[in-house]
Amino acid sequence: MDKGKVSRVLFIIASLVAIVSMIFPYQIKVTSSENTKAVKESLRFMPTLFGGLVFLVIAGGIVAALIPKKKLIALLGTLSAVGLAIKVLLCWLSAGVTTTKVNQFQEAYKELGATNVVDLQYTVTVTNSTGYYVMIAAILLLLFTAFLCLIFDNSGAQSTAD
Repeated sequence: MDKGKVSRVLFIIASLVAIVSMIFPYQIKVTSSENTKAVKESLRFMPTLFGGLVFLVIAGGIVAALIPKKKLIALLGTLSAVGLAIKVLLCWLSAGVTTTKVNQFQEAYKELGATNVVDLQYTVTVTNSTGYYVMIAAILLLLFTAFLCLIFDNSGAQSTAD
């Protein structure tokens, strides 16, 4: 197998890793309060509109790798990596943040004389999960393999001067 084919196969594998990273939950959001059990919610990248757009770019990169177009592979691989990097950056900014939210009706319930007021103050904690780290690996793999596809010729034929 020549270098061009190997680099395209590696790019397809990197693209599949990127798709898998979009399916895994990238963050876990835990909502808890004093009187109720904690509710865990898994956040995934794929069912969002931005996730769908990144998925289409990744799928286009796979098609470009099957039709050996090295400049298109490099472009779509870089765009895919940028899309994933935006999501990783947003996850990094929101992870570890604990917010306490108070329901606006708590005081009104108490003033009306309610004795069994439901716990209206709750805490939301966001932590990064498996998909976050797989996305980082996918970004690095996509950029590396897109670069390999760009530097190696599509046909893999080496021209020798006689």
